[in-house]
Amino acid sequence: MINKKAQESFTFLQSIPRIIFLVIVMFSVVLLISKFAVESINVQKLQAEVFTNRFLYSPNGILYLDPDTQQTTFAVIDPAKITNQNLDKLMNYSEEFFIAGQVSLYDQNNNLVSSAIYNNKTFYRWIPIARGDISGQGGVKESNITKSVQYVQENNKKNGLLLVTILQPGR
Repeated sequence: MINKKAQESFTFLQSIPRIIFLVIVMFSVVLLISKFAVESINVQKLQAEVFTNRFLYSPNGILYLDPDTQQTTFAVIDPAKITNQNLDKLMNYSEEFFIAGQVSLYDQNNNLVSSAIYNNKTFYRWIPIARGDISGQGGVKESNITKSVQYVQENNKKNGLLLVTILQPGR
């Protein structure tokens, strides 16, 4: 017969592997949570895509409107619609310092066909900062999106390149 003190010691010795296993499981859970927890969300790339898609695919955007059918054609640009006033009318962000951009349409020989700037004053304020490679708070991130498009000039479709330069404050 084992006395009571020996039984308690034996029970305690049996529970040590369970405690060690519990500590390992708890440590693993904490490690997994800390690894997959998102501390900061960077949405600048998404904002740049939304900015581009907004003037490119919206009904009053820069797409060519066929006068006969009154329909827009996908990826066919009207150079006459690429104006500062049209871009400012299409997008109305409540903050002036949220985003700025330049839309440039080039022909196959890299000659400029048409160009416009959204948020003109802020664009010219930010472009030297973006080109100066200042990152983080106080800096400006420059993103360039290039799309192969067609444009209508003198009732003829021509191939071209649409270059969108987007400036966003650093975060």
